[in-house]
Amino acid sequence: MPSVVQHCLDYLRAGDRLDTEGLFRKTGFRVVLEYCRDAFDNGGAVALDKVPRNDAVTVAALLKSWFSEMPEPLIPFYLYDAYDDIIIVIFILMIFVPLQ
Repeated sequence: MPSVVQHCLDYLRAGDRLDTEGLFRKTGFRVVLEYCRDAFDNGGAVALDKVPRNDAVTVAALLKSWFSEMPEPLIPFYLYDAYDDIIIVIFILMIFVPLQ
């Protein structure tokens, strides 16, 4: 797993940060986001809990930006139709098959 993803997930899982309102909707502090992004891009590790003015929203924005800047999507384009079919099957199973 890439370092930036691991650091962000570790930070967000700590405490009650995942319960932050608007966690993946808000943008966070731009200056802190750029500082962290530059540090990770240059191969450094950032102690996210030590960065001034850092918060869960900014770390979530860092994680979102990493995924949005990937050269290829996590699910390749040629699998989109199959992915849609799988989601539909899962949804139908959830409705009609009782959990035991």
